Amino acid sequence: LQYIETNYKILDSCTNYNIKNLKSALKSIQTSDEKTNFSTLFQNIGSNRANFNRFVTEMHRLPLKFSVIGLAETNITEDQGALYTLSEDYISEYQSKIDGKASGTGIGLLINKIHNYARIPSLSICDPDIESLFIKITDFSNPVYVGVIYRPPNGKIGSFNDKLNLIIKQLPDKDVYLLGDFNINLLNLKLKVEQEYEEMIISSGYCPLISIATHKRPNCMETCIDNILCNSTNEVKLSGTLDYEITSHSPVFSVSQITKPAIKLENKLTIHYNYSHSNLNKFSGRLEEKLANEQTGQTSSMEKFMETFQEAVDETCKLVTPRTTKRNAINNPWITSGLIKSIATNDELYTKYQTAKKKNDPNLDDHKNKYTKHLRTLRKLIDLAKKKYTHGKFTECSQDSKKTWKLINKLRGKEKSSIKPSFVIDNQRIVCRRMIASKFNDYFSS
Repeated sequence: LQYIETNYKILDSCTNYNIKNLKSALKSIQTSDEKTNFSTLFQNIGSNRANFNRFVTEMHRLPLKFSVIGLAETNITEDQGALYTLSEDYISEYQSKIDGKASGTGIGLLINKIHNYARIPSLSICDPDIESLFIKITDFSNPVYVGVIYRPPNGKIGSFNDKLNLIIKQLPDKDVYLLGDFNINLLNLKLKVEQEYEEMIISSGYCPLISIATHKRPNCMETCIDNILCNSTNEVKLSGTLDYEITSHSPVFSVSQITKPAIKLENKLTIHYNYSHSNLNKFSGRLEEKLANEQTGQTSSMEKFMETFQEAVDETCKLVTPRTTKRNAINNPWITSGLIKSIATNDELYTKYQTAKKKNDPNLDDHKNKYTKHLRTLRKLIDLAKKKYTHGKFTECSQDSKKTWKLINKLRGKEKSSIKPSFVIDNQRIVCRRMIASKFNDYFSS
């Protein structure tokens, strides 16, 4: 009974949020020392090439950095995925589109770098009936599984149901989030196979978190085909759609509260040593001095040498007061504050247009023309800003072929990964390469 009441409450409270309402809703979520927010968003982007820049701008305006973002209809290959990363705060995982299909295919996940995760190849499918991509996040007391699902509208629903059911059977019975465009309208289940889809989802312990229309086209019935399926609804605090338009699909989102991990994860990196050239020169001299002062008749050992070595490091390189740093991500630098304001203006025009349409306003055509004209101009400005920024970067390094090729490779998505190795040692996340190497040496030498 409690399960039914919880699901009913989620579906009943599901609504459409603008930025102001979303801020208020997020503030109303009570936090605790044991729980932390985990948020997901799904967007049918309708082609990364055409709409990704606009999507990035919209994400900048939101008062929430989502934990995981799912995308569908990316229309790109896995190799091209490196060109489409939300910011330096995110890692992208893309699955290639179906071979020979130009549009209506391709999926991806954008994962916030605060999380440790692993891709699950065994759950990744790409065929005419279903496309799926899964990751396992290990930061919490229990692993959290997130998958992005896309059902091509021309695929067989029965085959999709069978394959999705096989995926679900391989997943745990809690802490799973399935983000996707299922192309099955939950507001009007006519066909038997559509009803079987709903029965399969519910009988497997999942609940759709979205109960309102997510897909709207002129002169067409509104449908709920984009959704987030979850089997831990007791953790869900907020769900709904967002009030901005990139494609005919509204973005859907959820915010849950999950038990925090035993380890403390920090965005900031504490720096205890400064290995500058001057300090290393001091260290070299200090180490020679210490070794020379040791008694020559005494039998030396590796332990004694390591002790002397560490003392010399501490005396010359250790900071008196440890400092912390936090990298400031450059989120697509061609997206200026002016463009973000233009996006806000465009959203206001869209809201007015939608309101006029609902009220059968006689000035409907005027509102529509203002909105569409502004949208076309905005897209051109975003493309122009990106081209101008890129041209400026090439001009800066025009006299340096090495920097030029580095920039070319970055634009092609061939840049070397800047992701630092991360290990959990003594309940602390360690990213310092020297410390990681030292711990490996300790492990294999013991």
